[in-house]
Amino acid sequence: MTQQVDDAAELDLTRYIRPGALVAWGQGCAEPLTLTEALAGQRQQLGGVRCFSGISTTAAVRPECCDYLSFSSYTAAGANRALSEAGLPAVVLRHLRGHRDLGVHSGMITDEIAELIEAGVITGTRKSTDRGLTVTGLLLGLGFEKVEVQ
Repeated sequence: MTQQVDDAAELDLTRYIRPGALVAWGQGCAEPLTLTEALAGQRQQLGGVRCFSGISTTAAVRPECCDYLSFSSYTAAGANRALSEAGLPAVVLRHLRGHRDLGVHSGMITDEIAELIEAGVITGTRKSTDRGLTVTGLLLGLGFEKVEVQ
């Protein structure tokens, strides 16, 4: 059943989110700011929720929200950087260090992906398309000192 909510303050997330649940949201234009900010505001009543976000821009993603919210992401960019600097998010890409010859064909590459390329985790040697290449449209991060474009 669809329910229209005209005022986000009226939205009671405890009706939809249970303790321990995983809430995931997109990034940029796909980030539901009203909902993620309501999530941050109601985090204590929700009793502990796991969150997965892309590059977040919301005020929900900040260290003081980690009392009842735990965050994971594939990057420490955007609002996630404050969490990363506080040592709080579990960034998924960190768990790929034991792998080899992974391939990336992505609209965006972050510092974390660049580190995996430098460590030999991402080589693209097993890709069927653009073998040996990492393909992207955007480099986003602070750690890019040298970029070779082919």
